[in-house]
Amino acid sequence: MAPKILKIFALLVLLAAVAIAVAKFYFFRSSPSPQQQIMLSIARAEESAELGSVAGVMKIISNNYADTAGYDKRDLSRLAVQALRGQRWQFSTELKSLSVDGDTAEVDLKVAMWDEDIARYQLDYDFTLIWRREGRTWRVVSSSGWHGYTDDEAGSATPLGPY
Repeated sequence: MAPKILKIFALLVLLAAVAIAVAKFYFFRSSPSPQQQIMLSIARAEESAELGSVAGVMKIISNNYADTAGYDKRDLSRLAVQALRGQRWQFSTELKSLSVDGDTAEVDLKVAMWDEDIARYQLDYDFTLIWRREGRTWRVVSSSGWHGYTDDEAGSATPLGPY
């Protein structure tokens, strides 16, 4: 009789351990910080751009986007279609700074892009993105300070001007 009670007790302990593990997984797991969520969104947008997916890039843009140059989300979508159409771009993103204050964040980025087939020239852009939490997702609501320049294979930089 004692071995049967030990088996039942061992089974109950095992079930309790599984229940605790499941509860920890669903109820106590830590969600990514706002900084981690934003960095992940930037990385996904970069991957989408390299694949030529305008829809993937636009996922990080808020429907309420409006920037200092007067562009809205529809304008950005048109620009992205023009930029990604027919070319295979490679991107490199450098996060210069990221600060979060409540439900808003400011990100300073440097993005380099070059045509996969013609690697002699590289376009570099420095700009600032303003993010806002919309529900559980962070989205870009504005941008400013777009300064671009080209780098050629000789290493000289040519300013493209602010945008």
